[in-house]
Amino acid sequence: MPRVKELLAAGVTVAFGQDCVKDTFYPTWGQADPLEVGQITAHALQFTQPHEIDALAEMCTAGAARVLRVAGYGLHPGAVASLNVIDAPTFAEAFRTRADRRVVLFRGRVVAETKTTSRLVRAR
Repeated sequence: MPRVKELLAAGVTVAFGQDCVKDTFYPTWGQADPLEVGQITAHALQFTQPHEIDALAEMCTAGAARVLRVAGYGLHPGAVASLNVIDAPTFAEAFRTRADRRVVLFRGRVVAETKTTSRLVRAR
């Protein structure tokens, strides 16, 4: 595994992603989901502390945008408005549960929505 903690401590921008989805190299895994890859990364690199979870969030958001040289990234006036509204109160919870994306916007247009229904069934 790469020495990500040391790279981050040295000020290096780190990002993660997934390029193999149900292909010859990764036939039974992969969803191209940053929360899935973040969860795997957290386990593999032993990122368990709150500041390390924050670093994971940075790696799959602003860090990835810097690595990919995405212009206009972020939450500010004039930004592109490509974003996910995640159904979790924190990134730690989002990674832990691989939370639903309630709304996905691409260039200001809603391209996907998820509505989850939960029901508690009591045994009698």
